Amino acid sequence: MREALPLDSPPQDPNDRKRSRFRNLVLEDEQSRSTKRPRSESRHRTAENHASPQPHENLSPEAVQEAEPLSDMELSTGRLDMPSNPNEPKLPAPRFATRLKTAAANRWITRDLGLFIADHPSDDEVGDTDEDDDDYLPDLLPVSDDDESDDDESDNDKSDDDESDNDDSDDGNGEEETVQDDESRGSQASEGDSVGEVAANAYAARREAAAARAARIRAAQSRALDEDDLEILRTFSLKIEDHLTERTFSRLPQAYPNGPQLSLKLTKKHARKVSGLNAIRYSCCINSCICYVGPYADLLQCPHCKEDRFSARNTPRHYFDYIPLIPRLTAMVANQSSAKDMQYRAKFQSRKGIIQDIFDGTHYKKLCQTRLPDQDIKFFSDPRDIALGLSTDGFGPHRRRKKTCWPIILINYNLPPTLRILKKNVINVGTVPGPKKPQDWDSFFWPLAQELLELEEGVETFDGLEQSIFDLRAFLLVGFGDIPAVSLITRMKGQNGVHPCRSCMIKGVTGDGRVNYIPLRRDGIPHTSNYSASNLPHRTHQQFMQQVSDIEAAPTKVERDNLAKKFGVKGRPLLSSLSSIRFPASFPFDFMHLIWENLIPNLILFWTGEFKGLNHLNQPYVIAPNIWNEIGLATFKCARTVPSAFGAPVPNIVTQQYYMTAEMYSNWTLFIAPIVLRGRWEQRKYYDHFMDLVRLLHLCLDYEITKDEVALIESGFQEWVTKYERYYYFHDKARLSACPLTIHALLHIADGIRNAGPPSCYWAFVMERHCNALLPSIRNRRFPYAAISNYVLQVAQLEQIRLIFNVFDALNLDPVKHRQMPHIDPQKDYERFQLLSRHFEVLSPALQNLVWVSLVTRYWREKGRKLTKAMYKEHVPLNEAVLQFGKVRLGEDGDQIVGCDFIRLREDTRDSTFYVQDIDTLANQNNGTRFVEKTFFGQLKRIILIDVRKNRRLNIDHDETAIFAYIQTCNASERNGVYSYKEMGRDDLVDLCTLRCVVGRVWDRGQWTFVDRSRDF
Repeated sequence: MREALPLDSPPQDPNDRKRSRFRNLVLEDEQSRSTKRPRSESRHRTAENHASPQPHENLSPEAVQEAEPLSDMELSTGRLDMPSNPNEPKLPAPRFATRLKTAAANRWITRDLGLFIADHPSDDEVGDTDEDDDDYLPDLLPVSDDDESDDDESDNDKSDDDESDNDDSDDGNGEEETVQDDESRGSQASEGDSVGEVAANAYAARREAAAARAARIRAAQSRALDEDDLEILRTFSLKIEDHLTERTFSRLPQAYPNGPQLSLKLTKKHARKVSGLNAIRYSCCINSCICYVGPYADLLQCPHCKEDRFSARNTPRHYFDYIPLIPRLTAMVANQSSAKDMQYRAKFQSRKGIIQDIFDGTHYKKLCQTRLPDQDIKFFSDPRDIALGLSTDGFGPHRRRKKTCWPIILINYNLPPTLRILKKNVINVGTVPGPKKPQDWDSFFWPLAQELLELEEGVETFDGLEQSIFDLRAFLLVGFGDIPAVSLITRMKGQNGVHPCRSCMIKGVTGDGRVNYIPLRRDGIPHTSNYSASNLPHRTHQQFMQQVSDIEAAPTKVERDNLAKKFGVKGRPLLSSLSSIRFPASFPFDFMHLIWENLIPNLILFWTGEFKGLNHLNQPYVIAPNIWNEIGLATFKCARTVPSAFGAPVPNIVTQQYYMTAEMYSNWTLFIAPIVLRGRWEQRKYYDHFMDLVRLLHLCLDYEITKDEVALIESGFQEWVTKYERYYYFHDKARLSACPLTIHALLHIADGIRNAGPPSCYWAFVMERHCNALLPSIRNRRFPYAAISNYVLQVAQLEQIRLIFNVFDALNLDPVKHRQMPHIDPQKDYERFQLLSRHFEVLSPALQNLVWVSLVTRYWREKGRKLTKAMYKEHVPLNEAVLQFGKVRLGEDGDQIVGCDFIRLREDTRDSTFYVQDIDTLANQNNGTRFVEKTFFGQLKRIILIDVRKNRRLNIDHDETAIFAYIQTCNASERNGVYSYKEMGRDDLVDLCTLRCVVGRVWDRGQWTFVDRSRDF
């Protein structure tokens, strides 16, 4: 808090005041370090030992609130403006705590409920007097962000922060030294109140903390951060967003000596205080098998790998850092701009027979008609209720290594589709550290499950739009990811189970190894029967839960294992404790992994004769190597002739397939492969079969899918899979590996669309982008997982500050781009076009002649006086320079078409000059009652604006501006819906409003073929 100046004191220089404030921060830090208790006695804010802040002495609650940031981890301690009533009767145990206990009893070893409550960050620890814990951040492993310190084999090779953290717990990077043994923990948990009283006290504390959080957020809205705060936070933003190394950050004061700079340690501490957001630290297995929470909290050894939990120094060997969800959601709804964006769900209106978002799915609609358990309200009855989606996936922090970590992210479906996928709106609640895949994912999900159950009950929150307090609820709608990831979170066996599919009870057939394959036809395979693609034994939620109950009721481990293998379910997933989750409706198949990372690569392996060691000799689906090389070369040449609007360029699919990403496979499959694969097989049925797949994929990727199209997708994939087995599997048991789970899952794509909306609502592209965003944070190869946790926490803190104090613009470090404002013509026909790259130039005689001819065509009428070019030449002389443009953008975020006359293209520039246009051939006929569309392709040269004055004699009813596209036509011909050409045509002028979109071109076997995203094959 600033020190008040005497009334008679002279004005203070702003720079002196700033230096004084920075000096005070440093002095505070040094003082806290000198008065800190020894490390052996220090208390750390971890999940195993929560510390509650104590009331500040000699300060009023208002003064403390003014002096300190908002903190979501702190309970009511006498400094809130809405204290609880000490005489208020204790509330019964909350439903979510009871359900957690039930889930734990069914999932793990039954433990005392007090242990479950102790996992929550808001629980008090009685008798804690450590004032330093008020600012304490859960300790992280010592991590150096400096990329030049990879060889730090000794403790002496750590960065500045690593060295200073050893004696400063406020920075939160030390190690936990005080660890209670199993016996003392058990006695502490059983001390004091009974289980019901503990639950009631915890519930009351949570309600009080929620009310405090809402009040303090509202208080924060009324005050702004001063320039000193913003200056510190800008450097923090620069460090995080640009991944500055610690060495670079430490050199900023020398580069800018006139501006006082805090050390990185103090900068992080200040950001942590202002945001009020801390991570919660849980110890976990050194191999990431389990997290020691809930029923695992007392274990001293991992039950899976038998590794010890603690080191020789009695400190946890590995950590999982969880970033709380509730404070971040409350900040979103408290910010007016964010809350306005989150009204999308409430304002969403379904159209009959159309599926365009997850809220058109049957799962959401059924929930809206269902009452919450033990509550007299329905799901999503409040327009502010939040719909969430869960995703996780493993990715390697280091290339060419098998070590993986597992980010856990949430998607906020209350945001519009264009906003919910942005990096800043993806909520990372923690990253399960490597080096191995979790054996019990539920233990890492445990903290999030607590918050989600609490959000079902309702959390008291401040509404930034209504300026009032309300109960915020959030519900998990779907969980998505690749097949192994979803099998992990749902505790299903996946392809190793007798029933490998999570959507139906089809029985698998064991091949040579442990993997089960799923053909529809099982000719020659004993003890099994055939299945119909249109009549699969679908799973239901009731059936799934009954199977789980049967497994849990089994008297012996052998019988439990046999039932788990039979049902394809290992046991009860913690997700089942959430009342909004339904199996399998809440877990649709991920389109990205299913199609682009499995189906298409596997088909390519068939076509090249390399699929899983099968006998491909003389098989009709194999494409000759020389022809496949031609296909790869044609694909490579497309990189320059397919515009950037289509996405990343596709490399040579023969020699550089290892570069291929899901996006590249998508572009190749949908746009390039139909051209370069045509006529490549001796038997045309293989090309027709592939094109049937392309048509189905186009239907699935539409922004809007009709109910009839869903039925077409369902029947189409049923027919496609049946033919696939006939063309590639041959109904031969020796070729079972041709029928993996990823082929069978195609039969359930339509089910996913009905239940949860279009595939874009739950595909894993958003997770892949998030993982790619985490990679630059890994500067230290010794502690990669701690580096990721640090980065994720700091990004969350920065976003929390922006939301609470509404400083999006103040913390935006991007330079102001002085771009030329696009020209937007106010006329109705042209208002969607943005014209760029302005030019003034006198038209050539040939171009003038084209303008006058085009004006005759534009204003010609079937019945009326005869118009000639000479009349318009007299009316529109064109003697002076005319306004022209070199680019046109079709809408705010639409395609951009470039004119080749004014824009000089480099050799490596991707060509965006070709377009497709639609023309109504009856447009100028008074009796033309229907739209007769004809498609033309051409190359844009420039855009010309012609001002035309009113002249009724020339059929010009009012003053207007005619906007023409000067183009060169292509002599294209159509075959089976595909347009190709060999030579260019004449120059022409066409009305700008006829241009539909930019197109690409593929050179293949002596001709150009157009790639048009606006049309299906």
